[in-house]
Amino acid sequence: MYEDPTFATSASPMPRMKVNVVLSDIKNPYFLVDEWYSKEELEGVWKEIDFLTDFKKFQLDDEQLLSVNLDDSYNNKNISNILSYRYKEKLELFANQVDRSFPEGTAQDFMKCKNINSKLCYFHQAMGQSDNKTTDKFVSYLFLYKEENIFTGGDMLLQNHKVKLHNHRQVFFPGEYSRRVTPIIFSDPKRTLGHGLYLIKTTYN
Repeated sequence: MYEDPTFATSASPMPRMKVNVVLSDIKNPYFLVDEWYSKEELEGVWKEIDFLTDFKKFQLDDEQLLSVNLDDSYNNKNISNILSYRYKEKLELFANQVDRSFPEGTAQDFMKCKNINSKLCYFHQAMGQSDNKTTDKFVSYLFLYKEENIFTGGDMLLQNHKVKLHNHRQVFFPGEYSRRVTPIIFSDPKRTLGHGLYLIKTTYN
């Protein structure tokens, strides 16, 4: 793993971020972005998440994740903070990061993706994601939670490589990669809805 300062420049239109490119398996690279949102953006994202956190709004998707399909939920996507902030992924800086992290031509394939879909997923007590892979061209997982040290688990296994759970961390990878998320276990099993692990899952095709 090495740190790439792509997003850590004062001239960048994006907030300062920490990017790590993982090349432990050169055939299966991926990269992590910590602090994807600015402080103000993150506040807006949490307001939207709090509004959506209701078991009546979540449904099991085709990957058996408890989720809300954000693109299907909003007629006007501009009223969703989460969807509005997807503009960052189409900036040249992000494409450059894809270009540096993957084989030549991957960034061009990514920029051609027009069908983008985001879901808000939620993991509560003993919930995780079983081993899964899809036909999507690219996928990003962005993990969020409200409090530190109230549960264990939530780590991601990507192509059998462990990605340790870190709040406000995005993981970007090709959809063909196998992945799973280990179940979370609360230190206090009486924790109420909303104190578990959130995942903003975005697919690009």
